[in-house]
Amino acid sequence: MRDEARNKAEFVDELKKLRRQVSDLQRSNTGAAVRKGTHQAQNLKKLLIASREMTTTTDLRKLYRKIVNISKSLLNLDFSTLMILSGDRSRLVIENTIGFPKSMIGTFSLVKGQGLATYVVKTKRHEVVVDFKREKRFEVPPVVYQKHITSAVSVPMMLEKEVFGVLIGHTLKKRTFSEDEISLYQSIANQGAVAIKNAMHIEALRENEEYLKTILDAVQTAILVIDAETHEIITVNPVAVKMIGAPREEIVGKVCHKFICPTQAGACPITDGGYTIDNSERILLRADREKVPIIKTVNLVMLNGRRYLIESLTDITERKRMEEAIKYQAYHDLLTNLPNRMLFMDRLGLALTQVQRNQKMLAVLFLDIDYFKNINDSLGHTIGDQLLRDVAKRLKACIRKSDTVARIGGDEFILLLSPINDIGDAVIIAEKILSVFQKPFKIDGNTLRVTTSIGLSLYPGDGETAEALLKNADIAMYYAKERGRNRYQCFNAAMRS
Repeated sequence: MRDEARNKAEFVDELKKLRRQVSDLQRSNTGAAVRKGTHQAQNLKKLLIASREMTTTTDLRKLYRKIVNISKSLLNLDFSTLMILSGDRSRLVIENTIGFPKSMIGTFSLVKGQGLATYVVKTKRHEVVVDFKREKRFEVPPVVYQKHITSAVSVPMMLEKEVFGVLIGHTLKKRTFSEDEISLYQSIANQGAVAIKNAMHIEALRENEEYLKTILDAVQTAILVIDAETHEIITVNPVAVKMIGAPREEIVGKVCHKFICPTQAGACPITDGGYTIDNSERILLRADREKVPIIKTVNLVMLNGRRYLIESLTDITERKRMEEAIKYQAYHDLLTNLPNRMLFMDRLGLALTQVQRNQKMLAVLFLDIDYFKNINDSLGHTIGDQLLRDVAKRLKACIRKSDTVARIGGDEFILLLSPINDIGDAVIIAEKILSVFQKPFKIDGNTLRVTTSIGLSLYPGDGETAEALLKNADIAMYYAKERGRNRYQCFNAAMRS
């Protein structure tokens, strides 16, 4: 029981680490960090998809292949190999490889001082080889030179704080590996270890019906055995008991739909829909009525001439939170947490549809901080970034809940006021913004007196599309700057020339 909890905790810890990486990206301040964060967010998104694939794959051989494919793709490797320690830890067995001959699968070695993988088992940490010809820590296997391999990275697959196996990737060209790449590789390895362990247990379940209860109790995923005819729960393993949050005797004998939401049509995909396997996202209704997002995998099996459903449940709460974090990042500015240009244009498009239907007006305000470059150049980007955050707070205080303020880059902000009755409503907001900028900004001991120039365009008079309104508000803002800054300017047709 304690071992199961440890394995489950390690898997959750890996997902939490990914979530913290997303949070770190959201707190990044500089433009370089934002660009780096976008790249990392893409990798994190790929890793989330990979994690889902590993979680839902129970065929051990397919899982091995999937892990080496995932690691090769995410790190852009030429060779990718997965090795698992034997139960007595005397052998390191190659379970799958890309790049090396398939004849190597099933072979093993754990000769002290020979090979990078063996060295990783010894050190229990990641290791990088930039140039094998200069390697002195261990003896390089001949196949490395035969394949003209130059560099490599290897990480231990950790389970219960012990090395479970090794992931190793090779490249033909000389290459160093960044901390982010190594961290990504380690996450794949640790999640792969848990997935492999669970797949091993499930495979054993299929092969050894007589040891059903013993095997179920050892599986690190929640397992329920259900009568396919009555849908009553026959038995559950300890992980399922903990996940449902009720004593075993209060679970066994109940219809499975009491805890696990059926399909929208209210039918069981296996017994009512004719499917041989169900692999889908559902909601687990715990005994305390808390709803938990899960992945449910169901197989139909025959035991002693009777049909049973073997259901495995995986809690994906952390993954869902990470997906939400990545989704938030895609539509928000990392520095100010305001909507970004993409989300602003979506809202503007929706607002245009509404005002067209209701025959109302809306306004777009394009705002630029006067002489912002001078602040960055003289006081540094840290002060400049804090000023942008403070400006965002003041702008949000100037608008209604139905309005939107967004940052589209640098020191440029745009506002959507919808709906409005006439130009006077927009002018009131523009004057309010100019007024709040009169109060100095106090940042890190510096008192900054900052002004802004505002351009204003109205629907329908100044444009009937989102692009036209934004362009004309931008033009009007430049006119405000040319007229001396610290003012607003309404768009008019003459400005187009």
